[in-house]
Amino acid sequence: MDSLIDLRFESDTAIEVWKGSERHLKKERYFPYFYAICKDPDEIRWLLSAHPKIIESSIEYRYPEIRSKEKASLVRIRTALADFKPVISDIRKIPGILSLAETTIPHHFRYCMDKRLSFFDTEPELSMVVVRDGCDVSADIDLAFSWGPLRRRLPCIHIDLQESLRYDIYGEPVPGADLLSLGKERFIRVMELSHITSVRPGTVSSITPGKLNTFLHIQAAREHGYVVPDTKMQLEMPKSLNMMRRMDKGGTIFYPPPGIYHDVGKCDFASMYPNIIVKYNITPEKMHCKCGNDIEMPISGWRICKERGIIPHGIEKVLRRRLELKKMMKAEQGPQRKHILDIRQKALKNILVTCFGYLGFSNFVFSNVECKEAVMLYGRHILERTKEIAEEEGLEVLYGIVDSVFVRGGSEAGYKRFVKRVSDEFGIELELDCIFRGIAFPCADDGSGIANKYYGMTYDGKIEARGISYRHSDAPKFIKEFELEAIPKILERDLNGLGVIFEAYRTRLIRESNLFSLDELSITKSIREGEYKVNAPHIVAYRQAPTGAGYVTFVYTKNGGPMPLDLAKKLGAKIDTLKYEDILKRAREEMTGGL
Repeated sequence: MDSLIDLRFESDTAIEVWKGSERHLKKERYFPYFYAICKDPDEIRWLLSAHPKIIESSIEYRYPEIRSKEKASLVRIRTALADFKPVISDIRKIPGILSLAETTIPHHFRYCMDKRLSFFDTEPELSMVVVRDGCDVSADIDLAFSWGPLRRRLPCIHIDLQESLRYDIYGEPVPGADLLSLGKERFIRVMELSHITSVRPGTVSSITPGKLNTFLHIQAAREHGYVVPDTKMQLEMPKSLNMMRRMDKGGTIFYPPPGIYHDVGKCDFASMYPNIIVKYNITPEKMHCKCGNDIEMPISGWRICKERGIIPHGIEKVLRRRLELKKMMKAEQGPQRKHILDIRQKALKNILVTCFGYLGFSNFVFSNVECKEAVMLYGRHILERTKEIAEEEGLEVLYGIVDSVFVRGGSEAGYKRFVKRVSDEFGIELELDCIFRGIAFPCADDGSGIANKYYGMTYDGKIEARGISYRHSDAPKFIKEFELEAIPKILERDLNGLGVIFEAYRTRLIRESNLFSLDELSITKSIREGEYKVNAPHIVAYRQAPTGAGYVTFVYTKNGGPMPLDLAKKLGAKIDTLKYEDILKRAREEMTGGL
């Protein structure tokens, strides 16, 4: 079966690129359009009929604003592709024009919406190549990867792997990676996102997950009869100081008492905030509804219409698809196919993780602070009620944060009964993620409990941790290995065993011959724009050998300070043992504080 893999424009022609057993092109005439919101649509339409660069002007009946309760007559203006921007500039000068809409929607996206096309309905076999500036690309190549931008356009899909990683929440630096292998994995992510958003693959790899939310909601708005405004309108209602105190809060946190605990169940809500948005219909055009088909929110007294709105419509599609992929993952036996499915579901998680934050982002055309406050309110209400249910079930909540609770005092059957009761009450699934044989919650510097810092071992021997070096992508390999060996000893309260492990690593480190390789001591950190003026260790190292790769891998040396790994190897540099000994001591202290 053929699959749409790309879309291009030449003059007034859209060129669809399809791939099945062979690649073929389909050409269609394309004349873009936008909308004028005006006082007298018929008069404006009559005026526009004399404009030499306007192909067609017509009246359409749509909602002119996101919070419009009634549809209105709008003027749709169609032009040639080359005349699109000049005509927009002309129209803005006409008296009686209140605003324009849909002038900034990318042409490929508008075309796909109108034609109801989606990319990658199947997974086609594509020819791929790694390319650098100045290299020619054969006409039969479907897909080219580069590490960094190119100064010219290619006649095929182009993915900048460096940029793709930068815009992926789960992307990490990949020193020494084979670019073709990396590209094949990255393109699996691109296909999933391109398919669900209808954004062309070359674009989807180079924009933020939040921007992908925008495209999802543009589709939903169009399907609901709205035109998409060019600029965000102020939608927040005035609030009293008392209302602001009740609503303007973060997520609920139950801080853990520092210590080591056993038989602890970790329970997670599945995509809690996206599910709240969908379940409670959190969307700006449905806030403060008085149609009679509405519900009252707890605490605030605000009312929300039950009729499905734009934001839930867009997010629900992603939630359903991700749930489908996760079910396929659980059923899949082959490790390679399971890995591919994991890449796909994590790609969608990028959208879900950012959908809540974008509700309060000032440049997001559908954003509304009250919607963000409403989601937070429901989140707090659900977590606090979950704690009550746990206590009713005879369980103790050790720790809770936003969408997770850690409970103890029950058996596996008791934990399963608890999560089912919570899931049934809220209609949002609470999953028993695992049961820890032992789990440690270290304390903060002042001795109090701290959020997002723990480590534990499950009954099947898996280690899970947050907030310690073992989980940090920029920690040296020898520190991660030390903490991995130390965790079982600490959970068993075997301080002598911990001491033996620590001294073994310290001895290997400070011996004159140093038994660790430079690779084991190396630290990899991302380089971001604007960091070059500071003197952080990784910036100092990067200045010595700038590569433009978006990351630097360095070691601490005795005389040269932070030095790029390759340069340290070339010069035979000696490591700064005192610095690494200090790093090792801090790794031990971050795990044992308060235990």
